[in-house]
Amino acid sequence: MSIWAQSIVKGIAGLSAILTFSTFLTTVDFSEFFAEGEAFMMIFGVLITVVMFGGIPFLTAFAYVLLAGEIMELCSEGNIQKLYDIMEKNGYDTTPHNITDIYPSGIPSSEKDKIDKLDQAKNNQ
Repeated sequence: MSIWAQSIVKGIAGLSAILTFSTFLTTVDFSEFFAEGEAFMMIFGVLITVVMFGGIPFLTAFAYVLLAGEIMELCSEGNIQKLYDIMEKNGYDTTPHNITDIYPSGIPSSEKDKIDKLDQAKNNQ
């Protein structure tokens, strides 16, 4: 994922965590969770509080990261074509090249001979 997209996802994830916290704190009455004399309700209250403060914001942020990854995956072909169009417009050669033929024609002949010998040795194997 690009740095630009990650910064947007981080911002959305952070905002979602803040919204989750504020919604949770304004809607839940903690006094009923921590009833005196009932051990089960005390344990339940601690568990719910930990889940709400730790689990829900994490899951919300993780869901946004997964959503952003899926959107980037679905849009990759279109983005690649846009990139190639921009490169061609600016005069870059977008023709695919053989990876073994990465050296320009202006290399000194001694280096080119070494490369040719290595290629021949690989082909003979």
